[in-house]
Formats: sequence, C-alpha cells, structure tokens
Amino acid sequence: MSKRLTYFIPSLLVAISLSASITACSDNSIPLQNTANTAGTIKQNNFGKVSIRLDGLAKAGSGFNTKANFTDNSITKIKIEVMGYGISPAISKTIDWNRNSTETYSILVPGGKNRIISVTGMNSLNVPVATLSGLADVFTDSTTVLSLNYGTTPAARVMKQILDTRSELVSKIDGEKLKRLIYNITAYNDSDGTYGAGKVNPLKVDVNAISQRILSNNGDIDVNAISDFSTGVEQGNLKVYVKDKQGNPIMSGVTIKVNDITGNNAIQNGSYSTMQVDQGNWQITAKAYVNANGTTIVVPLNGDDAKNIILNGGKVLYATKSIKVTNTLEQEVTLTLDTLKVKSVELYDGENRVNSITSEISKPVNYDARVIYEDDSYVNDEVVWEISDNNIFGISPTGVLTGYKNGSATLTVRSILDRDKSYSYG
Repeated sequence: MSKRLTYFIPSLLVAISLSASITACSDNSIPLQNTANTAGTIKQNNFGKVSIRLDGLAKAGSGFNTKANFTDNSITKIKIEVMGYGISPAISKTIDWNRNSTETYSILVPGGKNRIISVTGMNSLNVPVATLSGLADVFTDSTTVLSLNYGTTPAARVMKQILDTRSELVSKIDGEKLKRLIYNITAYNDSDGTYGAGKVNPLKVDVNAISQRILSNNGDIDVNAISDFSTGVEQGNLKVYVKDKQGNPIMSGVTIKVNDITGNNAIQNGSYSTMQVDQGNWQITAKAYVNANGTTIVVPLNGDDAKNIILNGGKVLYATKSIKVTNTLEQEVTLTLDTLKVKSVELYDGENRVNSITSEISKPVNYDARVIYEDDSYVNDEVVWEISDNNIFGISPTGVLTGYKNGSATLTVRSILDRDKSYSYG
C-alpha cells in the first residue's frame, strides 16, 4: 500500500477497507517478535528481553537527598528507554507505576553489547521528575534481569556520551570494566544505598572526564586508574529568565527543565529561577500553557486539566536552548517562548506502535493515539477521532473502533493542538 502525505490538519489518516475485517498499513521499524536467534549469543538486529526490576526505584538512600527522586509522590508513570549502537530511534515504553508493587517489567531489545536502559519517573503532566539508568548486554532469545540504582547510573551516562560521540566504540568497550571503574570511584552499596567513606557520590561522578579518557584510549579501560576521578564534579549555577515574543518577562506558571540526569533541582516553576546543574553540555527548556486568548498563563493540575486547556482553545508555549556549563561561575540564560508544534501523531495498540489495523466486524478494538511534540515529549489521547463513513464503522471518543459492515472508509486521528498540517498513511 503506497504512502501519501497531505497538509491541512495535523492528524494520522489511516485508509481502511472492510471485507471481513478492517485493515490498514503503516510503518513500524521495531519487530514485535524474535527471528531465528541463537540462545546465549549476541547478534545485531536479533532480539532478546530485558526484565527491569521496578520495586527498588523508590528506595531512599542516604546521601541522595536530591530535590527530585523516585520517592517523589508526584510520580505516576514510568518511561523506559533503550539506546545503543544500531538502535535508532530509541525504543520507548511508558507504563503506569504503582510504587508499592514488586513488579518486574520486560521489554524486547535488539541484541547487542552495552545497551543503555533508562527509567524516568514522570508526573501526571508527563514531566520528567527523576531518572536512573544502567547497562546491559542483551542476548538473543534470552532474558537479562536488570536492577537500577544510583550506583548503576554513572556507567550508563558515560556510555551515552560515548554513543553520542563515537558510536562505533560502544560495541568494543568492556561494560563490566566500566562498571568496576565506577564502583572503584564510588564504592556504592546497593543494600543500604550508601557510597564509601572518602569516595565520590555517584551523582557527582565526573562523567565527562571518564568519557574523554575512554575515547582517548580507543575504548580501553583501566579499572584502577581512579586518581583523576577521585573528586566529584562541581556544579554550575544558572540564572534562567523566561520572556514572551514581545520581550515581556513571564513571572509565574512556567516549567523550566535542564536534562541533567541527576535530577538535582532540574525542575523549577517560575520565570526567574536559580538552578544548579553539573558541568557539561545540556539542553534547557521552558514550557507554559496559555488560555484561548493567549493572555493568561494557566497552570494545569494534571494531564486531564492540560488536555482541557487545549480543548478550550489554549496553547502550549515552549522554548529550548543548548548551554555549556564549564565552571562554577553563575551563567545567565534567557528563553523566549513560542507556540509548541506537533511533530507527529502515532497510533498504538497497547504498547505496540500499529503497523496494521485488524478488526472483525462488530468486534471492538481499542486503540491509543500518541501526539509527539517538537521537544520530543508526547501525550496520549490528546486527539479527536473521526471517520469518513459512520455506516461502515464507528470510533468512540476514546479510540474504540467497531466495524459494522463491509466497505471502506478513512479513520482520522487529529491533534487538538496544532492545526496547520497533517500526517497520513494509506
């Protein structure tokens, strides 16, 4: 079936033909099942499974009194991301989180060395609150069990920097040596959530210096060469100002975020904020909601409240800027807000992106829509569902599709935020 793209409204258009079933096609680059794999071996583009223990995320450890961590009661969802050499784009899954459960979540991952697994806790507005990461080798047709904590995070951060700089080195690096190097620097003890006396707090490990050392050694790691990393990295201070397009300061209701993986004061509310972040290269963003007239900042209480702001004609304002923190001196940053635009609209069946729609006549199928914004954030079901012929099949406001009789029609999933363009697959 050929692909077509039209421009009039931001939406996902799926052409549907009915005989005994409803079918349609779209692209999906991630296979849902393994193919001819050999257990216990790593093969590029073949799939294994990573089981991530979620029960330990909310364990409070001494010395980690960061503003935002997994003990934060505002966290309602968990976003799991998998990155690595040959994985593009990153594999991403979002699930509801019950902090009192002993759940282990499994995700299908392409086989390979040094896969970076990141778990981010998000609040009801889909704003990241805290992140923990870890490294895992993934074997085809096998399951790797992974626990994440403050001690596993620095090695994953180092590997991410190498992936972004010289991705071909990732499969050469001995991940176990990297983990041992980090342990020698921190002496982190997962059983009680502490790091060693005279050692470095894992949140303060000089990830940039370690990455540069490994790159200069062409991937080789000396696990005992820790003298240059024996002091924690100092944080820099940012003064952040937020303005509208006319240059007027916005005094409240703005969410400011720096993608500092430690979570240290990474989220603030207000137009003027003093923030502390690690030295390195970061992306700083600001986001705010305004009413239909564009004159008043509206602070949503939760995801449903944010959706209602948009449904009532409001908009989301957004700004982003790359920054480099090189020392502890105070640095001023000004962000100018503009309308946040929709990048794409995707259709999901559970956790799987849809590559075909199949529904027997009179047998309902529940689909979810995901709106991806230009800042790579997304929201679920911030859409309006439409069909071209109600006699052929019906669609509910929540995405339940029901076929009525043989025929053909078009299903449209329309973003309610950006109405300047459309996304179609047919």
